[in-house]
Amino acid sequence: MNTASIGGLVTTSANAAYTVSKHAVVALSECLSKELAARGDLRLGVSVLCPGWVATGIAYSDRNHPDQGGAELADPDRRERLRAVVSKGMDPRAVGALVLEAVQADRFYIKTHPLWDTLIKNRFEAILDGGKPAVTPLPRD
Repeated sequence: MNTASIGGLVTTSANAAYTVSKHAVVALSECLSKELAARGDLRLGVSVLCPGWVATGIAYSDRNHPDQGGAELADPDRRERLRAVVSKGMDPRAVGALVLEAVQADRFYIKTHPLWDTLIKNRFEAILDGGKPAVTPLPRD
């Protein structure tokens, strides 16, 4: 089980380093899954968790403070908006239950918030069409 973020499937206009690292986790998970499948003799599986907003303390962690390298959150208003949104996120225990269910069902991609599906779909349609990435507002619920 690897944990990425919905940021591993969609991109935003902020926090590029975070998004790049989450895309890397998704890609690593995909490659590992394919490598294990090609071997065929192992009873190992891989899943990647790509949650949306989860009610954790991440918006309050030291690594997100501007003086600790989190320049994206230097604006106090933006930081407070993020904290408000994250605090209304999914209960971590509910995420854990989804993960258990997904692993038992041998699902690879584990998404917690269907409301992000439109952004995922739009991104991949733009890739297939050769279009530019759309600037869209992030879901708040």
